[in-house]
Amino acid sequence: MKIGIWHEKIVGGVQTDEKTFQDYATKYIKFIKDNNIQRAFFLLMDPGKKFGTYAKNGWIEKYWLNKLPTNCEAGLVMDTEPTSTWVGANTIFKNGDTMELAFQYVSNLNKTSNKKITCLGFDYENVAAYYSKQGENWIESLWKKYCPNITLDYGYNPKGPPPKPQGNYSYPEIYWVGELAPVGCKGKEGPKCKCPNTPYCKNNGDPTTLLNGKLGDYIENHKSWLSQPNVWPMFSVECLSQTNCVGSPYTKTNPCGVVDAFGTWTKDDFMKFLNTVESKYGITQAMMYEWNYIPTDWLTTPPPTLFNRIITSCKLLIKKYLSI
Repeated sequence: MKIGIWHEKIVGGVQTDEKTFQDYATKYIKFIKDNNIQRAFFLLMDPGKKFGTYAKNGWIEKYWLNKLPTNCEAGLVMDTEPTSTWVGANTIFKNGDTMELAFQYVSNLNKTSNKKITCLGFDYENVAAYYSKQGENWIESLWKKYCPNITLDYGYNPKGPPPKPQGNYSYPEIYWVGELAPVGCKGKEGPKCKCPNTPYCKNNGDPTTLLNGKLGDYIENHKSWLSQPNVWPMFSVECLSQTNCVGSPYTKTNPCGVVDAFGTWTKDDFMKFLNTVESKYGITQAMMYEWNYIPTDWLTTPPPTLFNRIITSCKLLIKKYLSI
């Protein structure tokens, strides 16, 4: 299983204080290296506003982009909400709109950095009108203009499977897909979204039983889409019940998410879940959603040894062979 990691939030001192940002990015880089992450994203917010100080001052390049390992593709999640335009932006879909200013930033970044940004991601809920066929056409035209020597590689975490807009890549959220409805968890923090209620808690460490429920039903019904090579299904590592995650030092408002999901599991058990998804559904790559929600103890859990990874792969191959 090829693993990637999403990044959609920067809060507190990480935005404006260089030492805090450096510490945050250094932990991120170590996690990427320790766990052989092969596609990693970083949120890009408006460098013209205070919360985008980290982008304005070049800290993304200095402390994150240029520190990534060679085998990890680098991407930005573009905060280009039309309702919260970048400083100096023109009207949407016109020259100089927020999306074009963001592409100009990417182009300039790639001119000075040692490692290049080669993929872009968008949250469909935030980009609003850009989440459309017109938005796709606009993004692709800007890609040709500002990234002419880089293969087109952009995608939304979409509202659902095709024909809804995807981009030429796709990052679908495989959570809130019906698995939480039976316990009354509807997207807001509260006791129904905490352990022991959610299926992630009830089946903690047991991928097979978890996948026998609604989550597995959704993946089974959409596996022909989710197993495509340009699709990265995202699984949530949120943990509402705890406050020990990457984002904890920087905010008191749901630092670890709004539901008890895979963040309640150990890292080893989560990796076993991904292996089970690969063997059962033929899905060969997946995203962790997202960096801020990674439990603190996952940062110190040693990565699997090469021997253990080989043993796990052999077990999966034997299981697949015996099922033929």
